[in-house]
Amino acid sequence: MNNIKRRGYGAEIDAQSRLTGVIGYPLSHALSPLINNVALARMGLNWVYLPLRVAPGMLRVALAGLKALGYVGVNITIPHKLEACRLADELAGDAAVTGSVNTLKIDPDAGRITGYSTDGAGFLRSLEDAVGEVPEGSLFIIGAGGAARAVAYALAATGRIESVRVCNRTLEKAEELASLLMQVPGVKETRWLGLGPAGLTEAGGASIIVNTLPASEVDIAGMAKPGSFTPGQVVCDLDYLQERSAFLRLAEEAGSAVMNGRGMLVHQAAESLRIWTGMEPPVEAMRTALEEYLAGAAEERTA
Repeated sequence: MNNIKRRGYGAEIDAQSRLTGVIGYPLSHALSPLINNVALARMGLNWVYLPLRVAPGMLRVALAGLKALGYVGVNITIPHKLEACRLADELAGDAAVTGSVNTLKIDPDAGRITGYSTDGAGFLRSLEDAVGEVPEGSLFIIGAGGAARAVAYALAATGRIESVRVCNRTLEKAEELASLLMQVPGVKETRWLGLGPAGLTEAGGASIIVNTLPASEVDIAGMAKPGSFTPGQVVCDLDYLQERSAFLRLAEEAGSAVMNGRGMLVHQAAESLRIWTGMEPPVEAMRTALEEYLAGAAEERTA
């Protein structure tokens, strides 16, 4: 059969190409195909990474299809992370503790699926790049979904976090996450709060603040009040489309060190590639591709 050029990367797709991708819905802003295909081409692998739009409630059917099609693995994003945990045949590493999965490895012979969470490791590596080691003291985390569980657990497991505040719209989920973190050695106290201006006032005393909620869902910046941020804090927003979200701009103005989600996106993708391929991915090439794409997109919006 004729080879098909993978646009922008120079690699060829043919009958021997191995298949990976990202499952989510609606995937309108997914940049994982960009950075992963750059990496796979640089690694010299005849692999391709595809966006796979799967509606809520259809994940079980989709995974059965991936097994039949010979996929070697996929990433999982909103809204499927918690369901993917239940559907995996086994869980490895942090995923077994947090109940959140963002990476599935498929055994092509046995048809078994192993679930992993690379979000926590990706966040810690990006934090190290941005500010060095994890700040000692307390964590204030906004959100209690899959990414929040992975990031909060990874931070707590470093042994540098003694207290945690979980701020979320659904108090039941916030309490669940707080209870999970209370089991981590070194964590002495946890609390859960409702999402709103009153809850965010308690962020001012935290060593590190992490917002995991998309700006399209909640106006976190609009809820922030004077005192929500203080000098010396590390404030992170997992939004990677904006270099500085409104939330981060407020924190920066207050003297906090700030970090967006781009580093985490790259590092969690790199960790997934290690799991699938057993090879070391070209992290800097992935980072460069992401930054160049986003810079070009920003120029188009302002043109």
